[in-house]
Amino acid sequence: MLDQRTLQPDHIYHYTNNGTGLDFGVAKNVTLHPVQVLDCGGSATATSIVQGLEWVLENMIQPAVVHMSIEGSLNSLVNAAVEELVATANVPVVVSAGNNNVDACRVSPASVGAVVTVAAVAQGAVRWPRSNWGPCVDMFAPGASIQSAVNNDDSATMQKTGTSMAAPFVTGVVALYLERNPVHLTPGMLVVNDSDTSFSVQLQLSRMPTAAVMVTLGVPVAWDGTALASLSELRFSLQPSSDNSSWTEPPAKVLTLRPAKLCSGTYFVTATLSSDDPFFDQQIHTLK
Repeated sequence: MLDQRTLQPDHIYHYTNNGTGLDFGVAKNVTLHPVQVLDCGGSATATSIVQGLEWVLENMIQPAVVHMSIEGSLNSLVNAAVEELVATANVPVVVSAGNNNVDACRVSPASVGAVVTVAAVAQGAVRWPRSNWGPCVDMFAPGASIQSAVNNDDSATMQKTGTSMAAPFVTGVVALYLERNPVHLTPGMLVVNDSDTSFSVQLQLSRMPTAAVMVTLGVPVAWDGTALASLSELRFSLQPSSDNSSWTEPPAKVLTLRPAKLCSGTYFVTATLSSDDPFFDQQIHTLK
């Protein structure tokens, strides 16, 4: 059994009852999709958690972030399911480090390398004494005496403490980032050396659009306006999928970037979007 005092997947897909809501949430405009994997006693089996993760993978609406405030003994099945979700859906997963003052690398899912594992700090920016710790922890967030919405009724609040309070702060920040950055470029940063002649880069929308998205790219220029690089295409359209039966990866475009001779350094590409989908329309982003 995986003991759990909170578990939830968050568009945020969310495994927790804590740290969200219009009054106290970090990202107050998100759409929450609760996925129940706990029984009424607050415990879950590895099977129920894996089934919940599989449901998220099949039904996810991008852009999304998955939140898991759950702690249990190290479990290879749970870890593998989380890793598959991250790898297949390319979705960020934020998890609580756990509340037993042990190495987070000894528990699931905090030990998964592909997730963001969040430990808790108390007042004075010191580690909350019961927070798990260790090399699997990616960051700390406030987790002591946090005023939060609770499920007693629609307006109930309570001060709560633990890594299940800390992790939702980070999940909310990730949701805000995704809202403001609808385009991703892989690799995230392109550092060019003098000997490099070309690179393959991929531009991908953060979610499936409801209408075609026209993308116009701008390449970096020198002080005199001379282009420092060329791209295989500067204008193209990304189309929505007609397959609505299951989660489908957002559309992407693979491009070739060719630096100008002897122009080493970090390259920034500007993407201007236009679409009948208001989420993408009139968006201008600098990709590096």
